[in-house]
Amino acid sequence: MEILYDGGIQVVVFLQGLGEWLRGPMRLFSFLGDEYFFLLLMPIVYWAYDTRLGVRLGLLMLVSSSLSEMAKLLIHTARPFWYSTGIKAYLVETSFGMPSGHSFTASSVWGGLASFFRKAWIWIAAIFLIFFIGLSRVYNGVHFPHDLVTGWTFGGILLAVYVFLEKPVITWFKKQGLVVKIAASFGLSLVLIFLVVLAKLSLAAFTVPDVWMQNAAAFFPEEAFD
Repeated sequence: MEILYDGGIQVVVFLQGLGEWLRGPMRLFSFLGDEYFFLLLMPIVYWAYDTRLGVRLGLLMLVSSSLSEMAKLLIHTARPFWYSTGIKAYLVETSFGMPSGHSFTASSVWGGLASFFRKAWIWIAAIFLIFFIGLSRVYNGVHFPHDLVTGWTFGGILLAVYVFLEKPVITWFKKQGLVVKIAASFGLSLVLIFLVVLAKLSLAAFTVPDVWMQNAAAFFPEEAFD
């Protein structure tokens, strides 16, 4: 991991060296991959445009966010500003780094929107957003390039699985009674929570290096990094 960390720091330094003027645009791109943004977008799409698309975006966001959290706990890698004080940290993050949750969720949700419409210009716009959302996380000092790659990969796999299963699952779901529908929805939530809890138990044998906490605290002394 040291090679990836050291090489990644050089990429962060290069991007941040392009200038402070990028802070605004990069913060905007970061927000477009944030769960809070998708929580605003999903109900608008569901109620004002298309219920099926709204459900698609909501499920992709829910599952990608949960799987991202699970993967972070299992892999437990550092963020750039934990690893080195030779960069700037424009945002604060207290969870582990890999995979990038923004890249995971953005690739699945924005990809899910593009695959719904199946138009070239929407795919181009979605890929542009997905890429720059990821790049913004590196610029802001909260992710290494390898975090983005794993996030994009996992997000792409999740999207492919969802698109493959969407039609048969929705067809089955519509045929069920209210009790089964509620039980299925509740069951999915329980499975995702259970997976995250199991992943958290894997940290029992792992100790966060002191230098990670010291470096992080040097940037944000008011935050808890333990």
